[in-house]
Amino acid sequence: MTPGRVLLTAAAVALLTGGCAAVVDGQGSISGAPDPTSSSVPAPCSPSSGASAAPQCLPSSPSSPSTTSASSASSSSGATVPERFARVAPDTELGDPVTADFCAAAGLPRVAGLVASYPSVQYHDGCLLQFARAGTSGHVTLRVSASTEAPITSAARRTTVAGHTVFARRYSAASHACDRDAVVRGATVSFQVIALGAVKPDEKAACAISDQAVGNLLRAVAAGRLQRVPSPTPSVTSLNACKVAAAADVSSVPLLRSARPSAESFDAGCVLTGKRVIAYVDPEYSKRTVPEGAHVEAAGSHRVYADDDNGTYSCDFTAVQGSSGGVTESVSFGSFPNGSASSVPDPSCADTLSAFGRYLDAAGLR
Repeated sequence: MTPGRVLLTAAAVALLTGGCAAVVDGQGSISGAPDPTSSSVPAPCSPSSGASAAPQCLPSSPSSPSTTSASSASSSSGATVPERFARVAPDTELGDPVTADFCAAAGLPRVAGLVASYPSVQYHDGCLLQFARAGTSGHVTLRVSASTEAPITSAARRTTVAGHTVFARRYSAASHACDRDAVVRGATVSFQVIALGAVKPDEKAACAISDQAVGNLLRAVAAGRLQRVPSPTPSVTSLNACKVAAAADVSSVPLLRSARPSAESFDAGCVLTGKRVIAYVDPEYSKRTVPEGAHVEAAGSHRVYADDDNGTYSCDFTAVQGSSGGVTESVSFGSFPNGSASSVPDPSCADTLSAFGRYLDAAGLR
């Protein structure tokens, strides 16, 4: 089980577990992966039952953006997203970024000597990719994420890829990062390299990871080949998370009293900033039907999964909602210290669980 995207600091990213892998050969290529120097658009990424060296990823739906009103979506059981909680999908070149399959579009960049993989848990409006070296602890993570924030232009080289402006920042010898911001209509797609453990990419490797992913994704966007992540109906991505949190009155829970909400992930996520802790709500999806490293607890009348490491740095809970196309969708709710505290204040996990139960009740989720 993994913490929410808000916790993706170097320490938190290290908790992510590997998903589908593609092995890199000695010449720096991934068998079956698109050539980053080619002008062709990468083929849609789909589950593979063939050779283990073939790149695999979470399955995608057709590329046409979903424009269905959240309030009109219904499941076979007749469940619907309440009109007052419906999230309005933004109009961007990506379609709705929350449902876009960034993993399929970015592909698995080729870096000699590294094994590329997708972590099993992904967050909507982006993608996490990992690069590990055999026999070495740690890995390099590439975080791809879309937002409405302006691109970082200071100390960045401006270039054009597949008809889109990209701001390329210099390689950092201190952090081993080689970050990029790509500008599309209505959004910025950021590519952030995070080095963990003993795997420390040099400039050539770090920038190859970013630049290949940028090229693959932007070529897919330019050609109208951006896939959609399968999701059940109704989907947790149809909810405006902060509206649900307000209706659930989660800020009445002692540890979150007077917490300030701020929308994330094009309103599909929400961050609640309190005096002692920061809480978050995030939609996520996975090939796994049950979270790893977790046990069952009750959040009111709801059966949720609690991280086995709860009570150390953070408190993290996940409620599985439904599956579609080989993908299981969940909503995660968690909290971590606001400030320099090294551990969560007592009774943070109990209060977080209580707030999660309120959230699930208000949203009509499982």
